[in-house]
Amino acid sequence: MAVQEKGRRATAVALKLEEERRAGESARLAKAEQQRAVQQQQKQIAQEHAQQLEARLSQRLQEAAQRRVSHLHQIRERAAISKEEKEACPPMSPPKTHRGPLRSSSEPIQSEDKAISLATSARNRLKGMRRRAAKLLASIRADSFDYHSSDIDLQGDLAAVVSTELQEIAKQLQSSLTDGSSAGLKAMLSQLVKCLEGSPAVQLAHAAGLLVMLAQAVAEPNANWSDRLNMSLGDILLRLLAWEENCYVVLASGLAVGLLQRLAALLDQYIAKEGADKELCKDSAALDQLLQVACCIIAPLPVKAELAAMRSLVVSYTLASGIVHRVNELFSLFDKPQGEKAAPFPSFVVLALNLLGALTSQSQPSPLQDDKTRHGMPTYAASIILTLKDVGLAGMLSLLTAVLLHITPSSIPPNSQPDYTALPHNFCTVAEAVLRVVNNAALLDLNCLQRMLGGADLRVEIFHVFSFLLVYASCCWASCPSQVEGLMHELLLCVGLFTVLEPRNQDVLLWGKVPTPVHKLCTLFDGLQQPSVASSLRCTLLGVCIPNQPICEVLQTKLELSQLCDSASQVHACNRQAGSAPQASSARPSSPSSHETSRTGAQASPTNSIQGVQQVASSEVQGLHAQHKLSHWRYQPTHRFPASFWQGAQDFLGSIVADKASDMAS
Repeated sequence: MAVQEKGRRATAVALKLEEERRAGESARLAKAEQQRAVQQQQKQIAQEHAQQLEARLSQRLQEAAQRRVSHLHQIRERAAISKEEKEACPPMSPPKTHRGPLRSSSEPIQSEDKAISLATSARNRLKGMRRRAAKLLASIRADSFDYHSSDIDLQGDLAAVVSTELQEIAKQLQSSLTDGSSAGLKAMLSQLVKCLEGSPAVQLAHAAGLLVMLAQAVAEPNANWSDRLNMSLGDILLRLLAWEENCYVVLASGLAVGLLQRLAALLDQYIAKEGADKELCKDSAALDQLLQVACCIIAPLPVKAELAAMRSLVVSYTLASGIVHRVNELFSLFDKPQGEKAAPFPSFVVLALNLLGALTSQSQPSPLQDDKTRHGMPTYAASIILTLKDVGLAGMLSLLTAVLLHITPSSIPPNSQPDYTALPHNFCTVAEAVLRVVNNAALLDLNCLQRMLGGADLRVEIFHVFSFLLVYASCCWASCPSQVEGLMHELLLCVGLFTVLEPRNQDVLLWGKVPTPVHKLCTLFDGLQQPSVASSLRCTLLGVCIPNQPICEVLQTKLELSQLCDSASQVHACNRQAGSAPQASSARPSSPSSHETSRTGAQASPTNSIQGVQQVASSEVQGLHAQHKLSHWRYQPTHRFPASFWQGAQDFLGSIVADKASDMAS
């Protein structure tokens, strides 16, 4: 009996334990199911919110596309474009973005050498960009190396004291970053700011490990820290990047990738926020900061082969990661009616243009060949052109046309004087930056850019921009030449590159009622007395009129073609004396400024580019890299136009001048 009772008790205990186990298991399953339901609900809510934001963004982008179509219609009507010209300019296609529907075509978008192409469908293009980004990321990590500047020559007690202090700060800063202590981090940052007031500290920051530490912290900010604290980290990083050698350190180490990924994430956040709100988002400080950081890293053009190769990979990664596509969306969202008079362009617009200028800048290449190609182009040149082609020059021209149409409504007669006081106070800076990006791209691949700008939509916009800027720059030049000197040089360069040996683009300058853009160029010829600008204008006029007989007939009524013929003869003689194209200068091209408040890339004037081919930089760019000297190879005739152009221009104008002399004699 005792044994049986003991067995019954054991069985009862086992059953009770089994019931408790099953009850516990059921409770755990119920709790897990409840958590899954909550997570699923939260996921569904987040997904619905994201879909709502996406729908609002798509609607805003569609509104932007409709505005651009309306702008094109206004431009055509005000320019009195003929019926044939209107038929040659069909309605504009929707803007292309990295997320929305891309314009499909019968053929994939290809680079000039067909080495790189984009698929016809949006989905396949996005997949291709992701694959290229992944491959480039692997290459950057594999090729990264430790860069040590050879320019540091700090000796003595001061350098030793600063180095010791920086090393101590670096240890404590690393501890604060690891622990996530915001209080300790604030104290260390305050101490670091005081230490960096001297130039030796900036140059010794890399040796102490501070540069890498700060770059990593900015690329991966701590969510538990305040925005102000994260911004302080970025401000200190920008101060260190003011020294160009520190930019090379970040470039060589591969840390630029993390910073670019952070920039892409901020662009997505800002675009989503901007797309959801009716009013322009005011707080763009974090985005502005990352745009400046990216520009600082990409803008310098290193001479050393290993640094140049790493920069090529980083630029290619920037393109493949869709940053330019996101900038296109950002510009499209800003391209909207402005309620306030003279509302300035936001800082993110100026800084994004600086970044595009840095991406398209290059060291001095070989002169143009007869087929408008160059040797020695950077490896990423085709990718840049392809990306700009894919996004329609990132909507840069639409930024300008939207503002210009705002100050010149349809109720105002076309030939009346616009109200220049209604322009944003930073309009000149933005216009110069836009033209600089276009010119940089044209100097990478002139054929492709000419065809791109000669397209149905951009051709109308470029006509409107040229028509306005030629008058605006001329008026400002009469009162304050220094205010528009950089804009004038970029404008003249852009007009020449747009038209040279491209009759279809040349005809655009004859659109509209008198004064057409050609007439306005002739007016400039009488008003520009500064030799450097006058010689640049003569180059532009040669590009505009060769071999276009109707334009030459207009020019004959306004100026002496013999002067242009003499200019072509002088350049041709210089080319023959040189025996070959001029060698690339050791000076690096200017880097766009990383500060919105600075004059972004104000160009110094070339010294009489017609009289001689070799040019020397004479002034400095303001901004973080103020030590960069301006290179004038962009303004040299041999780099503007093919060498054979000058002989052809001399012969063509010579025959016209001879015919005119013969007619007068008879």
